[in-house]
Amino acid sequence: MPVKLSTTLEKIENLQNRFLVKQYHKFMDSTGASERHQNNNLKVILSYVNYLGKDLFLSDIRSCDSILSFLETKKKTKDEDPDGKWISTWNHYFHRIKHFFRWYYNCGCNILLEPNLYENKKTQQF
Repeated sequence: MPVKLSTTLEKIENLQNRFLVKQYHKFMDSTGASERHQNNNLKVILSYVNYLGKDLFLSDIRSCDSILSFLETKKKTKDEDPDGKWISTWNHYFHRIKHFFRWYYNCGCNILLEPNLYENKKTQQF
C-alpha cells in the first residue's frame, strides 16, 4: 500500500525542516512531477533529515560533508553486497538530495525562515 504524501511530511520533527520540505513539495507539484516521483524524493529527504536529527537545519548545510557522511551509510562491503548493488542506491540518494539542494539554492533561499511561518499560518478570509 503506497504511503501518502501528507503522512511522509508529518514524520519530520524539526519544524523548520518540515516547512522547507513542504515548500519543496509545492515546487515539485507546480512543475507537474508525478506523485510517485514526489513521494520518492520526499522519502529520501526525510531519511536525510532524520540522519541530521532534530537540532540541525537543512538551511544551515553549507558543505557536502554531512551529505557525504549520510551517503557513506549506504555503502556496503563485498561480503554484504557481492554484486555491488549498493552503488545504485547511493546514486539514487545522491541525485535526489542534489535535486533538493539545487532547488533550495536556486529558489528556496528566498523563503523567509522565521518560526511563525512554519506551521498553521491562519489567513484572514474575505
